[in-house]
Amino acid sequence: MEDWPENPDHPGDLTTENPEVDKEMRNFKAGLLRADSRKLMVENLREAEQEILRYCQRKKFSKEISVLQRCEGVKRSSSLFKLNPVLQEGILRVGGRLSRATMPEESKRPAILDKDLHVAKLILREIHENLGHSGRNHVLSKLRFKYWIPGANSAMQRILSKCQVCRCSHGAAGQQQMADLLRDRVLPDEPPFTNTGVDYFSPFEVKHRRSTVKRKILSATLKLQTLDEEGLHTLLCEAEAIINSRPITKASSDPNDLEALTPNHLLLLKTKPSLPPGRQTYPGSDGREYLPQLQERHKWSRPSRNFPIGDIVLIVDDSALRNSWVMGKVIQTVPDKFGLVRQVQIKTKTSTLDRPIRKICLLQKAE
Repeated sequence: MEDWPENPDHPGDLTTENPEVDKEMRNFKAGLLRADSRKLMVENLREAEQEILRYCQRKKFSKEISVLQRCEGVKRSSSLFKLNPVLQEGILRVGGRLSRATMPEESKRPAILDKDLHVAKLILREIHENLGHSGRNHVLSKLRFKYWIPGANSAMQRILSKCQVCRCSHGAAGQQQMADLLRDRVLPDEPPFTNTGVDYFSPFEVKHRRSTVKRKILSATLKLQTLDEEGLHTLLCEAEAIINSRPITKASSDPNDLEALTPNHLLLLKTKPSLPPGRQTYPGSDGREYLPQLQERHKWSRPSRNFPIGDIVLIVDDSALRNSWVMGKVIQTVPDKFGLVRQVQIKTKTSTLDRPIRKICLLQKAE
């Protein structure tokens, strides 16, 4: 037990303030060395548990215990004031309002423990594992049948964050602050949508050498016609011209208004379809209206912890069940010019893989 005092008369033995308990502990330890050492009784466990509770409570709530021993009330400044604590057999318990409830006595008056005690962490971890790695609310509900730990929410959250089973089942993939826009996004050398294609049509047949290949476009127009490659190219150009000439704003009946805006105005950038590389402009004041809209980071706005060498991770595989994801160890990182790691190299049981941090899930931090 953490910080448990040793008996000066028996080095290596733990001691309590109850001589009878000390004697029982020494006798039990000695009995373990004998072949017939099956003397542990339920009563022994109960007494040991109570002595541990007394020791831990004296360590953290000595002022409250002293006040209650003098038959005085706990001060309002105490963290236990709202629990109306009472002393029963030297153990600090919740006074509460459930004295008339039809519940076991230890549930009506659970023992109080500080959340930073090692014993409290062991109790929370045991309940969490016994409940099949259930969530925080389920664990706290079970806990309060016997113990009351002020601030147990935060203590339980720390336990969940370190539980490898829960990390495997629910851990989030890595993330980092959103990177700056690529140069091609802010200084394009080609008109917008140059490399964009949209499939609007259903299949039709195209003659290619001696074979007939199915393609998708304007099946209603072609009907049963079979095109060669040159005819298909001509048809696509005509379809492109028709689609890109459709107005995307309402046509005005005022003769003084300009013509309706069409996709061709955006694709050809009005009257300057060919500009030198690096001199391309965005619609609207040479980009001064468009580019400022890209300044904000709508997610991943702050730097996160970098994955260092030695981290144990799961490799995210969207096509497989989570329980079958491969485990590996980070052996190399690839930081950007700002020192933020966005890609890592992972050593698995069978191979070495490069993955972006959005495709890995942290299991255990490097020591």
